[in-house]
Amino acid sequence: MRGVIGVDGWGLRWLRAVLMLGLCITMLPAVLAQKADAAEPMQRLELRADGGLLSPVGGTSGITNTGWNVGGSVGYRLTRRLSLRVDGQYGRAGIGDSVLQFQLFPNGNYQLWVPTLNVAYTYWKHGRYSGYVSGGGGYSRILTTFSGSATSPNCYMLCICPEGCISATGSGTAIYHYSSNQPAIDGAIGFTRQFRFRSRLFVEARFENLNENSNVPPFKNVEAMPVVAGLEW
Repeated sequence: MRGVIGVDGWGLRWLRAVLMLGLCITMLPAVLAQKADAAEPMQRLELRADGGLLSPVGGTSGITNTGWNVGGSVGYRLTRRLSLRVDGQYGRAGIGDSVLQFQLFPNGNYQLWVPTLNVAYTYWKHGRYSGYVSGGGGYSRILTTFSGSATSPNCYMLCICPEGCISATGSGTAIYHYSSNQPAIDGAIGFTRQFRFRSRLFVEARFENLNENSNVPPFKNVEAMPVVAGLEW
């Protein structure tokens, strides 16, 4: 019996040694990556460019259709995890059928200009991959455009509206514009993948709340979510 117990004891010791060795081998790449990141000089300037979809959310759902969005930013890295960014976003989306029917126009679109000052924080990093959140505020310009035939009855109806009158183009198309310049807030979550030459691929979902202050539909703030992919240098 002593011999059997002795063999089991040695077996357990070898098993523990193998498990510890395997754990060390598994953790070694992550430890080396952290040391490499700490040894690498921190790049202060950040440049970003992106493009993707613009989706209506919240109270704007059904008022606008899904459109497209492009953007860019210039940032300054305060620490390895904290950055200050000046973001600029431009989006365009068609107006929903319910609003078009209310305004008696067959076509229309929203254009959104959103410059903001944001703080970005990298909350997770593992090797070449990282995750971040950002948020801040700024200003927004919303341009609402309706268009249709200059000979239709709705042209006269909209010309008496207090927001402005329709101007007929040379093609016989009546265009009605309404613009609003108001404060905006935004927040985003994204993930990045590091490549060579200091470039990074990122995907991001951003929530924008734009105070339209409008007396035409949707009579409320415009809420939009750009979902984009881009490059960071």
